[in-house]
Amino acid sequence: MIIENGQLLAKWHNDMQRRELAEMYLDFYRGVYREYLQEIIGGMMSYQDAKELIKYIETEGTTPRLINDISLIFAEEPEIEIEGSDKTQEAFNDILQGIDINILLENLNKYVELLRDVAVVPFRTGNPEKPVKLRIITPEKCFVDQDENDPTEFVRFYYQVGVMENTVTRNRIDLYDCWEAPGIEGKDGNISDYARKFNCEVNDRGKIIPESIKYYEDAPKYEEMPVVMFRDYLPDDSVWYKGNSLIVDKSIAIDLRRTDLAMAEAYNIPQLVTIGMDAENHKELKKGRALFLNIPPSLGGKLGDAKYVNPEEALDELRGLIHDRYEKMAMAHGLSKANISGENATSGYHLALSMQRILDINRRKRKYYTSPIQKMLRLVLFLYKEAGIYNIAGDISINYGELHFAESELDRERAWALRFNNGTANLVDYELATDPDLVTREEALERVQGRQAENAKLQPDELTVALAEVEE
Repeated sequence: MIIENGQLLAKWHNDMQRRELAEMYLDFYRGVYREYLQEIIGGMMSYQDAKELIKYIETEGTTPRLINDISLIFAEEPEIEIEGSDKTQEAFNDILQGIDINILLENLNKYVELLRDVAVVPFRTGNPEKPVKLRIITPEKCFVDQDENDPTEFVRFYYQVGVMENTVTRNRIDLYDCWEAPGIEGKDGNISDYARKFNCEVNDRGKIIPESIKYYEDAPKYEEMPVVMFRDYLPDDSVWYKGNSLIVDKSIAIDLRRTDLAMAEAYNIPQLVTIGMDAENHKELKKGRALFLNIPPSLGGKLGDAKYVNPEEALDELRGLIHDRYEKMAMAHGLSKANISGENATSGYHLALSMQRILDINRRKRKYYTSPIQKMLRLVLFLYKEAGIYNIAGDISINYGELHFAESELDRERAWALRFNNGTANLVDYELATDPDLVTREEALERVQGRQAENAKLQPDELTVALAEVEE
């Protein structure tokens, strides 16, 4: 029994480490980073050195920048349809609007990129205008009891309900709600054909306090587990992703170098060297953001001589190192140099190639979202039916929106030149496509003929001058 209790405690500590890691990742995404960097710096050097360096803590904001740039699966709103009549689809569209489906999916995509495992649970709100709400539950707020037959699934899902971030008088970290899967023996010894929900307290050793368990009598009677897990990978022997976030780990390394740079920049200030001043006059010198060194007359200093000396530090090299680290990490996740630094690509081909890569990565991840979205919406439809608002059912299909990057003016002109050369387009087509004021081909033809007549009237010298002006 002692060994078994020790193993349970060790597992609870491991799970708490998982939750603490998830909380740290979220903090970095939300820009809450100072305490973490202070702790890391404190473990790297002496107390005195660390005390000085933490004054200059800065961040490049790499985590939110990169997560927002690569999370494009729902950048274009998907078309979600249900089998049935037009009237059924209209009712379904009202439901989708009521749960803010597009906002939810876009945020889910970002959390999955950051945390890898994100749960969604539907709730009844009691509000007749929005009777159902979908709540995103991130990994630091929950733990599970695994299914013995499939360790990638769970039979109980516990999530915190006692923490009220903005209510000072009510904060309990030991209070949890739990959904229990249908068909298993409950904590009360009963077996049910539907999922059940109870509230409980969890002690600091990870054990449920039996006398605190209270089942909700009015909980929805789902025929399946009402918890939907979103991932972008296939789990093998665990509910939770076992690895770390490479994005956050690299972000921390970048922020440490950025802090080094901030300190170096702070010390890289002008030094005023005065020669021949006496102590009294030197004290009267206004001291601002500069260092002072005086060589008194007793050491042979010449009166009236003063000059600034600027320290020579390789700050540009450090700045370059920081940018290079971010650039390599971003490119590893499919972004191009144009995405990262705002610079123009060397050619339209390379720009299109880099853009296509990030689109392809997001397209490949769609398959991980389809089934969870369908299950999530089935649960929502069940709650609407239970509330007596809508009673609709049917197969749900998701048509993902296609994202198109804006084409540069230079790339457009090159494309037209290619069409002219291979005979698939002419000047009339060009005028119709580029001038919204032209409606018919006859109008476009008249425009082209007028331009050709004008060109014919130009003398060769005048044409040469006009072309030179255009090129300039």
